[in-house]
Amino acid sequence: MSKLREKMGNAKEEKIVMFDSPEAARRVEQWGWKSRDGIFYPGDNASSEHGARWSGCTHQTCECGKPYEKGQVRCRSCQAKKDSEEYYALPMAKWDGETPTCDDDRDKYFWDKAQLLDEMYWQLEEAQKRGEEPEMHVVVCEPHYLHEIDGSEWDDDLPDNGDYDGLPHDVGEAIDALNKVIKEQGPSCWYPGKERVDMDALWAELKEGLAKEKEESSEIQA
Repeated sequence: MSKLREKMGNAKEEKIVMFDSPEAARRVEQWGWKSRDGIFYPGDNASSEHGARWSGCTHQTCECGKPYEKGQVRCRSCQAKKDSEEYYALPMAKWDGETPTCDDDRDKYFWDKAQLLDEMYWQLEEAQKRGEEPEMHVVVCEPHYLHEIDGSEWDDDLPDNGDYDGLPHDVGEAIDALNKVIKEQGPSCWYPGKERVDMDALWAELKEGLAKEKEESSEIQA
């Protein structure tokens, strides 16, 4: 009984503070940074300033001094220079003229030499209109193959410690037959590789062919 009275006494002594009372809350001045789009970043520190500036900006300054869009790493000219340096640092491939290639800058694939030369022709025309020399960063592609089946796809359907040998005999034979077909298939897709095509030789070949066509056309007209 004494404990109950003590509890009731504490409840009666609890102070009541109303919602609109000055005691319920007070206004404070808080340092911080507010971005252009109205987002407040509390705290007078470098992190808050960076967050607000990043939220409110559209561009940043490249190491070269030029502006570039937020979300990129550097301006277009510096990025192009870096891409070019990385490309020409790749080893030269012994391309057979048949293995697929890729212009990694434009994410465009060419399935044989004829397709690549056709694209080079259009790039040459556009570059000449600008008074520039054409440039393409073309690499030889690497093949990717379908993976073989090993039975792990049914791990949850087998008894504990089950493995490939635990599958029904007919299923095992079907897997072996399927894997044999998979091995006999060609690449399922191609990815840009780490070897570059000798583009100087191809540009020379293309320009030589165009000059020969022009010469032959002039002779016919004459």
